[in-house]
Amino acid sequence: MRILIVDDCGDFRSLLVNFLSPLGRCDIAEDGQKAVQAVQMACDENDLYDLILLDILMPKMDGHEALNAIRKIENDRFHEHQDGAKILMVTAMSHVREVMRAFRGQCDGYLVKPFDKQALYEQLEKLDIEISVM
Repeated sequence: MRILIVDDCGDFRSLLVNFLSPLGRCDIAEDGQKAVQAVQMACDENDLYDLILLDILMPKMDGHEALNAIRKIENDRFHEHQDGAKILMVTAMSHVREVMRAFRGQCDGYLVKPFDKQALYEQLEKLDIEISVM
């Protein structure tokens, strides 16, 4: 599995890499703009991301903008012939308006920080991502 972790906090990116590296190859991006570039490059190389964890509050391009741009890349590139990446919003923003906005942007799941490894794995299982390590 190929995973993209997008968060402006280096410590949190490291924590997620620690949690997720047993499941697959983890790439990181510090902001939404770099995430969109990574997704575009992955599409160009035909080495797509299976899972993207995306923070909302980030510099340059926030998570909502990045989510919309990623889904547009997927739709333009693959139309309806291929499923896009599973995108899990991982953020401290718990207000219902933010959650609904993320789902309208076609995220697949939403997890409020702080959370532990077990909560993350449970959310991934809800997304039909097989967790073979615990």
